[in-house]
Amino acid sequence: MRRMVEAGAPIEAIIMAVDAVEQAQGQVDEARAKAAERKRRQRDRERDSHRTVTGQSQDIDAVTPSPAPSLSSSPDPSNKPTPTHTPVRETPTRTRAASRLPDDWQPILTARAQQIVDGWPPGKIERELRRFRDHASDKGRTSKDWQAAFRTWIEKADEDGTPRHHNRPSDRDDIRDPMVRAILASEAAGSA
Repeated sequence: MRRMVEAGAPIEAIIMAVDAVEQAQGQVDEARAKAAERKRRQRDRERDSHRTVTGQSQDIDAVTPSPAPSLSSSPDPSNKPTPTHTPVRETPTRTRAASRLPDDWQPILTARAQQIVDGWPPGKIERELRRFRDHASDKGRTSKDWQAAFRTWIEKADEDGTPRHHNRPSDRDDIRDPMVRAILASEAAGSA
């Protein structure tokens, strides 16, 4: 504006230039506010999608989202944004990334998994949980669904009495050992 005055521009031209600058700034402020609102909605969808995927759903009606802050330099009290919420999508837009087993993770057993565990001797579920945690930690394993990974672990542990490990002998391998068979035979003969 100072340059226009120094150049001898008519006052009408200066006023028009100031109006144009203010209008452009208003459009920039409006665009920023819309972008901030879009980003807030995107974050809400991602948060809600994560809660839905992990089973930590919450009642969407119990939450009243706060409106995005206005980025305009001159607040207009008559132009109050109204709170809105975006409904949760049935299917997430993006698959969940695999992560390491959290230190505070606890298994949640399905009815089928609970049925398997109920048939186990006392203490076996604790041993299997410890083995599962140790295996995940030792191998640096990641999973998208740790609950499903543990259910698979339980099912494999139930198939032959121990989890399947290619580099670890199973209980059945011990029975094939001639020394173990001799000891078991002598114990059986002594009790008869």
